[in-house]
Amino acid sequence: MSRTIIAAAAILMTTMTMSPGADRERGPETTGPTIVRLIETSGAFEPKDLELRPGKYIFMVTNQGVGHPVDFVLTLSKSDEVVEGSSGRPVRNSRLSHRIGDGETASSGIVEMKPGTYTYGSALNPTPEFTLTVR
Repeated sequence: MSRTIIAAAAILMTTMTMSPGADRERGPETTGPTIVRLIETSGAFEPKDLELRPGKYIFMVTNQGVGHPVDFVLTLSKSDEVVEGSSGRPVRNSRLSHRIGDGETASSGIVEMKPGTYTYGSALNPTPEFTLTVR
């Protein structure tokens, strides 16, 4: 029972500090990750396209109205840094902790976002690829 209370408190604290998209008020001097909140609906994500600053992020995704478990995939499309074999592959730590059913929320690990163009979507939903730009 104590695990349930601790989990509920953690969810409540996280929910109170998040807003759709990224917390754009935080500057580069911040050491902790910024939370990016995404809502996954049938065939889409909200917000659809994002622009972020380089830094550490956690992606929190909520399944809102999709009648089956869904996922979240973030891939690097284009980068100024040459990272052989990284294009088109999932970004490290960007997968959700588990597939999420309708009404559920899950988060990625901490993702280090460097300048470049990324795409995100869901192979299980299926969604088009949306653009995430880091500059």
